[in-house]
This record gives sequence, C-alpha cells and structure tokens, in this order.
Amino acid sequence: MKLDLRFWYDPASRHIKLAGAGLSASTVSDDPKSKRYHSSLYKKLARLVR
Repeated sequence: MKLDLRFWYDPASRHIKLAGAGLSASTVSDDPKSKRYHSSLYKKLARLVR
C-alpha cells in the first residue's frame, strides 16, 4: 500500500498538519496537554519540515 501524504507546520496553532488523498486532515502536537500530542512523531516530522 502506498500513501501520498502532505505535511506542513502551522505557526498559528503550532501543530504539524497532515493531509492525504481520501483522508480528512489531522494534526500532531508537541504539547503534552493536547489531544494530538505525539512527541516522537512531532520531532521526526519537524526535522523534515525544517
């Protein structure tokens, strides 16, 4: 299976946003209080976004 995924940093929310064909958009946060918190994934994506 192949998934084409777009991701970008949103400075307003301080989240990394994810989107792909046939998927609803989602986010990843490095804020432990956020429902979208995933420290490891956030760090990996942040390195790619930079």
